[in-house]
Amino acid sequence: MTRRFARYALYLLVLAAILDASLHRKRKSTRVRSQHEALMTWEDEGGGLPT
Repeated sequence: MTRRFARYALYLLVLAAILDASLHRKRKSTRVRSQHEALMTWEDEGGGLPT
């Protein structure tokens, strides 16, 4: 019984790590895309880049 519990706990831990990594990658790509869009909007309105 203990081995079965340990195996399931390990599977759950691996699944949680994979899920966390994929969510982190998605958040990072969204953040980078949002920053790029913000710069494009700023420049399209005739403003220069902030110094």
